[in-house]
Amino acid sequence: MIPYSEVVEHAALELAQLEHDGLLTPERRQDALRHSLDDLIADRLMTAEEKTSSIEISDSEIDYAMDDVRKQNNMDASSFEHALASKGQTMTAYREKMRKDLAAMKLIGVKVRSKIKVGDEEVKAEYARRSKADEADFEVHARHIVLQVPRTPTPRRRMA
Repeated sequence: MIPYSEVVEHAALELAQLEHDGLLTPERRQDALRHSLDDLIADRLMTAEEKTSSIEISDSEIDYAMDDVRKQNNMDASSFEHALASKGQTMTAYREKMRKDLAAMKLIGVKVRSKIKVGDEEVKAEYARRSKADEADFEVHARHIVLQVPRTPTPRRRMA
């Protein structure tokens, strides 16, 4: 069960942004709340599936992912924390979000990988098919031929 207060709390940032931009209408409020409810349901389902699949994310994995985000954005730790604060997020909340995102990626990887079975013969057949297709598609169309000619060509070169 997801209480209405949790849905409103989850939608608070989006609702505040809409209100700040002067775009908050009853319809948009309803859409934001519905979107938040959908997110919370998906989050609960993912969490339940993570528990049944025994997926855990270590602190070092979270640290590594956060360092990667900082590096991609050319930020040091303090500027990263300041950027989070400017968006109304704490470092603790961001770490939790990162943990959930990493767990979801691991879960999807586990679930998808278990269903994909590619044998050596299939790989070889696909490689051979693509190699033949690449050979068949190879064409050269010469549009310009440039020759280097001396400024004063010899009579023989003028004939060519």
